[in-house]
Amino acid sequence: MQTEKLYYHDPYLKEFTATILAKSALPDGQYAIILDRTAFYPEGGGQPCDTGTLNEAPVLSVQTRNGDIVHTVAGDPGAGPVTGRIDWRRRFDHMQQHTGEHILSGIFLSTLQAENVGFHLSAATCQIDVTLPSLSPEQAYAVEDAANSVIFGNRPIDARFVENAELSAYVLRKEPGAEFEQIRLVSIDDCDCCPCGGTHVGHTGEVGLLKIRGWEKRKNNIRVEFVCGGRALADYRLKHEIARTLAARFSAPIDAVLPAFEKNLEKQETVQRELNATRKAYHEELAARLLLEAVPIGAVRIVSREFSGYSAADLQDFAGRITAVAGGVCLLASIDETGSRTSFLFAAASGVPKSMNDILKRALAPVGGKGGGNLTCAQGGAPTTDAAGVLATALELLASLT
Repeated sequence: MQTEKLYYHDPYLKEFTATILAKSALPDGQYAIILDRTAFYPEGGGQPCDTGTLNEAPVLSVQTRNGDIVHTVAGDPGAGPVTGRIDWRRRFDHMQQHTGEHILSGIFLSTLQAENVGFHLSAATCQIDVTLPSLSPEQAYAVEDAANSVIFGNRPIDARFVENAELSAYVLRKEPGAEFEQIRLVSIDDCDCCPCGGTHVGHTGEVGLLKIRGWEKRKNNIRVEFVCGGRALADYRLKHEIARTLAARFSAPIDAVLPAFEKNLEKQETVQRELNATRKAYHEELAARLLLEAVPIGAVRIVSREFSGYSAADLQDFAGRITAVAGGVCLLASIDETGSRTSFLFAAASGVPKSMNDILKRALAPVGGKGGGNLTCAQGGAPTTDAAGVLATALELLASLT
């Protein structure tokens, strides 16, 4: 069924009327609708579909299936005729992003001889893959400046269908597929000319602004992430709010936030080093004292200790001091900051004929905990604050096995 594609005649069309050519019921009260004419752009070419309403029934998706444009609608829009209304904010956003992609791709090709080999437009960002082995910040800023120069120049954008025989009159960024008899070309003066079936703004100035947010290596190409128009404004607003908040936090002007943050970070790192050194000294003194106080059970000297807020690295440091002594065994616990979960580490010096892994699992089982390890070291956790109870169970297990 041939549907007239109104979005090609006028991408700014927000409302239209149409006749239903086919309608079929789907699960969950949805319907698949084919119209004689539509302004809803179907998903394709890296661009998401339009949404909106048909006779007030929400249009959830629009897809091309076997040559038909199928509207998936949440509810029965009736027998027709129907009035379709486009979600204009979504449509215009897609027009800004897709036009920005053409501009950016054209600039990458003309300045760095890099071809666009992939395009993806999501609800949050846009990405293109360009044929570059690497991309420096200086190159990215130069491309960004050139792209925004095209935008600020408010150049007209021409979108038209041409016959294959006419293609020789155009310098194309990429060749169209051989399966098409008619080609839709989107052209921007002195920037880009490319076959494309998407929706675009009428002049480059409507893109507003293009900002490259980052890039990364993807196989043999570079994936570039960017935003345009309203998305660029939202991105700037978010980052400005972060910068403004940090400026207030550090009592510094926004342009001095980064040095202030780095200075604060250096102070924190110094304090953390001092804290780590103090904690290790404390561990050394405490381990020596507890080993002296430990009551031997056979050849084993057991140290059982409960901490609060200790990390795995802290527990391992303390355990290392206990197990450095012949026959030393430690049963350690640390209740987290929320007070709802406890981590455990059981360790033994080499030569202790008891499996720490076995003792840990048996001690944690009654409180729903899990963990694992080997003969000399095992770690785990449990949703309990009864660390003392678990340690007492482990101590009983060690005593019974000695």
